[in-house]
Amino acid sequence: MAPTAALEALLWLISAVLVVPWLAAEESGALPSSSSSGCQRSCGGVDIPFPFGIGPDYCMMNPGFTITCNDTGNGFHKPFLGTTNVEVLKISLLQGQAQVLQPISSYCYNPETGQIIDKDEWRWDLRNTVYTFSDTFNKFTVVRCRTLAYIGDTRNFSAMHQTGCVAMCFQGKMSLNPCSGMGCCQTAIPPGLQYYHVCFDKRLNMSGINYDGGNGPCSFAVLMDWANFTSSTIHVNLTSLDFYDSRQGMAPVVLDWSIRHGDCAKPEYACVRILVVILVALIAILATEVFLHKQNNKRQWYFEQHGGRMLSRILETDGNIAFTLYERGDIMKATRGFHKGNIVGEGAHGTVYKAILRHGDIASTVAVKRCKQIDESRKMEFVQELVVLCRVNHPNIVRLLGCCLHFEAPMLVYEFVQNGTLSDLLHGTPRRRVTLATRLRIAAEAAEALAHLHSPPHPTLHGDIKPQNILLDHRWVAKVSDFGCSTIDDNIQVVPKGTLAYLDPQFLQDFQITDKSDAFSFGVVLIELLTGKNPQAKEWKNLTTTFQNCMGNGTLGNLVDTDIVEEEGAMGLINSAAQLVSRCIASPGNARPAMGLVAEELRRFSDEMPERPEARQALEVEGETTGFNNLAAWSTELAR
Repeated sequence: MAPTAALEALLWLISAVLVVPWLAAEESGALPSSSSSGCQRSCGGVDIPFPFGIGPDYCMMNPGFTITCNDTGNGFHKPFLGTTNVEVLKISLLQGQAQVLQPISSYCYNPETGQIIDKDEWRWDLRNTVYTFSDTFNKFTVVRCRTLAYIGDTRNFSAMHQTGCVAMCFQGKMSLNPCSGMGCCQTAIPPGLQYYHVCFDKRLNMSGINYDGGNGPCSFAVLMDWANFTSSTIHVNLTSLDFYDSRQGMAPVVLDWSIRHGDCAKPEYACVRILVVILVALIAILATEVFLHKQNNKRQWYFEQHGGRMLSRILETDGNIAFTLYERGDIMKATRGFHKGNIVGEGAHGTVYKAILRHGDIASTVAVKRCKQIDESRKMEFVQELVVLCRVNHPNIVRLLGCCLHFEAPMLVYEFVQNGTLSDLLHGTPRRRVTLATRLRIAAEAAEALAHLHSPPHPTLHGDIKPQNILLDHRWVAKVSDFGCSTIDDNIQVVPKGTLAYLDPQFLQDFQITDKSDAFSFGVVLIELLTGKNPQAKEWKNLTTTFQNCMGNGTLGNLVDTDIVEEEGAMGLINSAAQLVSRCIASPGNARPAMGLVAEELRRFSDEMPERPEARQALEVEGETTGFNNLAAWSTELAR
């Protein structure tokens, strides 16, 4: 059985055997409620979990677990064990431990007389309590030169069990790190210790050591949490009292606590309660670990499945690629967990979400496209496609900013484009007036984008040129939308379904997409710009053939959009643009011009009839009155 499966089975077993019956008994009234009102559960920033308690008897399991919260001055409170002056630093329910403070024992001499001038040998009795001194986390620690100290039970010397260590110095040198005998020594204590007395051996002392200072040569010994000691950076020399003074004469010690036989006699439910509290805590922690482990494994599998490791290596090798591999949490937060209110478009290849992604203190609005799942056999193709796309940087191409591969389906992150598509501009409801200058300018920008895609060093084919894939930004500048998801979808050719009106007829013969295929599709887009007719509409499904017939019999003026025919000096540019269209849709494909030449001619046409500023302003006004800026239209196309 796999480790996670065994762990899950264990959790279910514990729940079924212990927790569920207890909860049922509590609900039925057989046991008192596990939450006691009026019980203080913290003091001075220290959590006080049951079986410990502050206040009435019912707040703790029995008086042995009593914690007192005392005012130490200026309104500041600290917790103490029972009615003692032993301060509690922290209590661990799962480890069954408590860390407390105890005094550091000292032994000081008069250097001139060799007599003891101060001696404080601490003793502590934990018998008849729930505590023992932890032999795992504590070590008996002795500091200073020529010091021999013992720790043990001095009440009965005939049966005394004690241990000790000696700290010596060589030429006055001492070392705390590591504490290995030179001015500092540490030793373990026996298990189960509940009483000890610290004793110094007077046969070894510092009276014969030269020193310079007025504090007198003192030796120190204490049972303490060794981890706390090793983290210390205090410097120790022959005359310094830093070890003692920096701790204000106190050191932390770890106590093990346990529930012994008889602790639960009254009330009877107390042991059940503490067991359930511990079990519930363990179950919660283990269940969380199992869940997170499985989730992390799944996310990492997705990352590998989508070629994430391969993509990471490519990005590391080529440091010039401005592309971000986003974390799953970033995408979840940016889309509000893919909240339906963030959806701005859905199509055949995925769903688009409007998202706010933060990079440091800068927040940016982006479009997150949730692609359909890809086939493992096309992993390499997908990675190569991403590398090509992220290298594309052109003002008239929608930028791919990054991706996230920790989901079942890849997430592509694009720049946000807000003013819809060219299709919406031409065929939106209500119909809007678009000048010839605006149409030529948009055509030139789109052609320049395609020319850039086709150019070295990484020539790229688009494969799905149509007005729905030409977006318009806040300044109505054309941006050709990329084709990330559409080229990686399973069992789908690079040309998506439903765009036969723009499809190169030659593709239907050899099923090969070339730069001339993009030129044909763009030629159909030019026809749509000149005529205002939608080649996907039923009545204009043979628009290309109709256009060629009109060019042949000289009746093009009857087909062109009346909005632009009526413009002054327009017909000459319309005829020139129509000639360019004829070359773009010519057969065979090798007779068509390269997109670079198409872009040059369209830019020249646009320069001959420059767009007036008021034309774009009119689009803004009309867009606001028709609700065109609602993002849904362009986002749906981006999702296709």
